[in-house]
Amino acid sequence: MQGSPGNSTLLAAATCKHFAAYDLERVSLRGRFRVEFDAEVDARNMLESYLPAFEACVRAGAEQVMCGYNAVNGVPACVSSSLLNDILRRQWGFLGSVVSDFDAWYNVVTWFHYADSFASAAPMGIKAGLDQEGGGTTVVSHLADAVRDNQVTMEQIDTSFKRLFRTRIRLGMFDPPSAVPYNLLALEELLPGHRNLSLQVARASICLYKNDHGSLPLRAGSGRIAVVGPGAVMGELVLGNYVEPGSEPRSIDRILTGIGRAMGEGRSFLEAAQGCEFAGPGGSLCTSLDGKRTSFALGCSSVSCDGQDHFDASAKVASQADATIVVLGLRYDAIGDCLNCTTMNPPDSCVTSGCESEGFDRVTIDLPPNQYELVRRLRQATSGPLIGIFVHGGVFALKSLEQDLDAMLDAWYPGDQAGAAIADVLFGRHNPAGRTPVTWYRSNDDLPRNRSSVDWYTPPGYSYRFFQGEPSIPFGHGLSYTSFAYRDGSATESIGVCDKIHVDVLVENVGPLDGDEVVQLYIIPVRPLTPQPKLRLCAFRRLFLRRGERHHLHFEIEPKMRAAVVDGSWFLEEGDLDLWVGGGQPERASGWRGHVHVRLAGRARADACGALEVSV
Repeated sequence: MQGSPGNSTLLAAATCKHFAAYDLERVSLRGRFRVEFDAEVDARNMLESYLPAFEACVRAGAEQVMCGYNAVNGVPACVSSSLLNDILRRQWGFLGSVVSDFDAWYNVVTWFHYADSFASAAPMGIKAGLDQEGGGTTVVSHLADAVRDNQVTMEQIDTSFKRLFRTRIRLGMFDPPSAVPYNLLALEELLPGHRNLSLQVARASICLYKNDHGSLPLRAGSGRIAVVGPGAVMGELVLGNYVEPGSEPRSIDRILTGIGRAMGEGRSFLEAAQGCEFAGPGGSLCTSLDGKRTSFALGCSSVSCDGQDHFDASAKVASQADATIVVLGLRYDAIGDCLNCTTMNPPDSCVTSGCESEGFDRVTIDLPPNQYELVRRLRQATSGPLIGIFVHGGVFALKSLEQDLDAMLDAWYPGDQAGAAIADVLFGRHNPAGRTPVTWYRSNDDLPRNRSSVDWYTPPGYSYRFFQGEPSIPFGHGLSYTSFAYRDGSATESIGVCDKIHVDVLVENVGPLDGDEVVQLYIIPVRPLTPQPKLRLCAFRRLFLRRGERHHLHFEIEPKMRAAVVDGSWFLEEGDLDLWVGGGQPERASGWRGHVHVRLAGRARADACGALEVSV
């Protein structure tokens, strides 16, 4: 993201956000908002679950960190010296700048009342390690008075100034334009390459969760395909959040367009598919399209699927097709535009809207109820394969979809090449290999009750590392049109406390097609002395194997990957570890199991091995 490693000038300055323990927008539909949220987090949960991603981001070389709106254990994150000075800078060695989220420095006074005035909040932030006010200048405008009143020194302000200008210098802002290589790039020259990259990324991220009876891939140009659902023709829907669609949203490749191309439809059908979003009365969606081999029915008038007016027509189209594709999921709206769900008193319709947005936590993980009912009607109408395509950001409860759909293809928010990418996977031009990076829970009952103080260990447990229930789709799951075998595995059988674990395995493509495999390495503690995650993903590799090809993989597990938190610090302990190397979680995919014994009498501090030095 920041450009080529060998280039002295940055292409962009990446920011890690929102630091830290910021995982809530609104406690409940009409509950406390993110700008007043105080995350009650103990040392173990902070070290194990909230800080590792930020540490990895910082150590990867990010230029900036954004502190969150929330407080952590009573202290607003943007004026927390423990977070910004101690952990971020002293323990991780971060050299860049810290910027507040929009008005988060301001909110230290207005929402948290942690400072009694902006005049006192200004030096408080600077001394805590905050460098820049995001969103305005209300607080920083008091810094001159703070210096005059000896509340902060000029040297402290100079330190923040230098951090901010360090990034501007690295971006080449003070160099002659001709000396900055990125100034020579022309947008029209970059677009073809960017579109191709967008296509590659979308294809690589698509996940196949279910494929009963070999429903996929479909045969291009053969039989008749029915496509149902408003998401099939909506352009900006597939872009997700925080994007600018540009002046010509018609250029976004619709899902229906991609399917139509694969089925050999002509220009008139493809143009109609691209323009369907604007073709109805008043600019609403068109309700149907018919081509030589492809038919479209709206199914629902919007993603929220408020009524069933289009169900009969959709069922009829499905009954006449050899295979039916239904587009399901959620929609991301800009903040403030999510059916007013981001207001302080959102309407009840937010519960079933299918909307996800900044500033709004969904009240349920269910889809809009009529989406489930639409699929049930389609299932009753057709005996052919019924294939679901999911377009969304957050996960949702599958409920009856697990039984009604023959195949489930997750496209997430696939971007402007959505149609081409999804069609490539549907019709077998690309073999899917995506893996879900999140756990798919079955219902709201699987989620933690108290979202202000989440102990990830408390039953039913949170995330794949702790969840004690049975998910609909486990973290790391994804199918392929081919199959892989793991053999000849070996691992270090006994290690000292500071030793690495060496793991070797042979992966072979034993199926009928070329394809990618995502090899995942997990460690599972056996009767640990200290409560630990039930399993941890330590490493993964994505590799392409031709049919019949095999590849030897070697992994090294650093001591930090098996450390546990005791009294606010990382420790390594004696005991046994099971290992799993496979295409998914243990026993949920093909793989190889190993075992390691750690030689140690009791526990040893992890920093004695140079493994982990962070503590809270």
